[in-house]
Amino acid sequence: METDEDEREPTVGTAQIRNLVEFKRYEARLQGACQYDFEKVLLQYASKNVFSYPAFSKIWKESNLNLLFAGQQYGDDIGRFTEICMYTALKLFIFPKDIYTEVGAFYLLYALYYRQPVKDFIKIRFTHRAYKNLMKLVNKMRTKKQYDFLYIYGRLRLVKAFYYVATVTPLGISSNEMNLQEITPDTFINRKIDLTERITNLLAENLDDIRQIQSEYVTAVRQCSLQYPDLEISSDLSFMQETEQLENCVKTGGIIHFVHSSDTNTQSVDKRKSELKKRAYQQTNKTYREKLSDKSANYLRLLKSEPLKDDPDN
Repeated sequence: METDEDEREPTVGTAQIRNLVEFKRYEARLQGACQYDFEKVLLQYASKNVFSYPAFSKIWKESNLNLLFAGQQYGDDIGRFTEICMYTALKLFIFPKDIYTEVGAFYLLYALYYRQPVKDFIKIRFTHRAYKNLMKLVNKMRTKKQYDFLYIYGRLRLVKAFYYVATVTPLGISSNEMNLQEITPDTFINRKIDLTERITNLLAENLDDIRQIQSEYVTAVRQCSLQYPDLEISSDLSFMQETEQLENCVKTGGIIHFVHSSDTNTQSVDKRKSELKKRAYQQTNKTYREKLSDKSANYLRLLKSEPLKDDPDN
């Protein structure tokens, strides 16, 4: 049986699939960044060996997490970003390092809930497993008479901040639903994420843009050379070598080698700039120097052929 073109189900194009994959990668990086920052805060709080909320609040402010939602340009992204933050904090609550990080993760959920800049607050999704952990923690805090925790728990219960669900993330019929992965116990791992690795990751994210800018620059230089054939343009200014070194750094993680070798590259770039400046200076003043030399020669010939007259002022 034949069907009209309009009645057929629309197919997902390659561009849509690529955009979806890139968006999921972006969310994964964003969630990883949130987890990295949240873990640092919770570990600092755990080092205090207290269950006080003011102690957590002080670390929260010192880490500038009170500015977590600042600078958001698009309102639609705030809700999704809040869900990612809630998801990350809940993961840290379900898989804590110790009781102090567990309490700190619950305080983190409380702070995120009241900090979110939306009209209709996004609720904290509590599965059966998370709820069981919470009840155990409530009983421990009641035994220890830690009233800061009990007050915050009671306040969240009073405003109905919890959303009791079967799964951590919402489920959708469409396969294109951009949901976060299920919670996995990858929290508080002794990651060696130093400055070198973070710079390498930053280069990897922006390397495509660097290649695009370089390609556009080389094209512009070639067009300029065709339009002005007498103008000397150095092809070294395209920084082909530097871009290749960046690519090698991303592949091998050798950003330190690039930093050390950049001193030599800087010297070579400065040398090329000096040569270009010297060449431009020579070309600009060539005519002036020729005229000056001609005048000097004529003046010398005049001195040799005719004696100087006495200065009337003397």
